[in-house]
Amino acid sequence: MFEGFFCGSDANACVVDFIQFCLLPRVLTSPMDALFCAEFVRALVRWEVKNYNHILFVKRALTVFLSLLRGVTENEALNVSIFLLELFTDLCRWNESAKEYEVACAQNACFAKEWEKPEEARLSFEAYQKVGVGERNEWQLYKHWMKLITVMIVSDLQSADLLHVRNALDFLQRVNSVYPKHSDNADALYPFLENLMLVSLMRGSEAIGGEWRHSDVCADAVYLFGQVEEMGCLLRKHTTGCHKHGRQCGPACSHRASRQSGYT
Repeated sequence: MFEGFFCGSDANACVVDFIQFCLLPRVLTSPMDALFCAEFVRALVRWEVKNYNHILFVKRALTVFLSLLRGVTENEALNVSIFLLELFTDLCRWNESAKEYEVACAQNACFAKEWEKPEEARLSFEAYQKVGVGERNEWQLYKHWMKLITVMIVSDLQSADLLHVRNALDFLQRVNSVYPKHSDNADALYPFLENLMLVSLMRGSEAIGGEWRHSDVCADAVYLFGQVEEMGCLLRKHTTGCHKHGRQCGPACSHRASRQSGYT
């Protein structure tokens, strides 16, 4: 099935065209369409479609869809979040289980080390987790994907545009089962979420940006405070620091759920 779907000689160009002309218009249409697109991508991996490289696809798709959060409506941002949640549900599961990775990916042509050479060596579980691909070490794979999400979401959280901030916060809440799952990503987000909450609560939206002055200041402040407070609860599940023992405390520490910032 799908024989010849990626029939071009340039695998990178095929993936870009696939995202631009096949996935992008449909993902934005509705939640059901976003789910359908995610299942379609799963099928490409499951059936080992010739010339399709899933590692390359994730790299390109992340950049495209995260960038979209800055320029789409709230409903379209919801659809983007649904698609990326489904995509990373699989990626996260493979990252956490060597057994599942071996079954689904280790011998799969879609996980070739080099997308230019799909018939050669597949990516090992260790490489998927930690090591760059190829001699040029261009990709850091799962950790790199997590870092890319962090960088782009932090940028949106600092935006003066209310829509950017709302879409970023909604995205974080919808994908919380797969991101952030490690303290480095959570800690990178935390100060921006905390600052956003404090500004929204204490000074109103005028302190954030000129465009917000034209919106309902009180309603926006209450909305953002609630969103950030909920995100604080989610991040506390993933960070390792506590107000009593610092960053050296273990998972059994009863103080892990508290932060010096004031979340309780």
